[in-house]
Amino acid sequence: MKMIKQILSFCFLQMLLFIGSSSSLYCYQCDSSDNLDCKEYFDHDNMNEIALRPTLCTVDAAAYCIKTTGVWGGSVGTTRFCSSRDLFNQCQYVQYEDHDRIYRACIYTCRGDGCNGAKTLSLATNKLHLLACTLFSMFFLFLNRQVNHLFCV
Repeated sequence: MKMIKQILSFCFLQMLLFIGSSSSLYCYQCDSSDNLDCKEYFDHDNMNEIALRPTLCTVDAAAYCIKTTGVWGGSVGTTRFCSSRDLFNQCQYVQYEDHDRIYRACIYTCRGDGCNGAKTLSLATNKLHLLACTLFSMFFLFLNRQVNHLFCV
């Protein structure tokens, strides 16, 4: 029982540290119609050469960084911004009557500073942290049962 209390205390402290460190979010915020560095894909080998950097989100309760690609607001391009809502990851094909082609429009949502500039948008940092804490706890519970089994038989 003492081991379980220690594990739960450890997880609780880890979650407090995580919550305390995530009070402000920094996302890439740009629109390719007025910023040439705001491309669909960043050249990650030459990031020092562009002026675009993640900036502090001013949206109330901002929790997500968003990247959109495709046709938005009547123009083809990419936008990056902050959001208080999870817009999920989704793509759809859009065809306009006066255009002779079909456009692919996508929304990518992620959590974590600067994540909307990543090569691939990955699992949210807090989910990884929670998963690690859970696996750590399960390992020690299993280990505790094995030790008890050896000495109690």
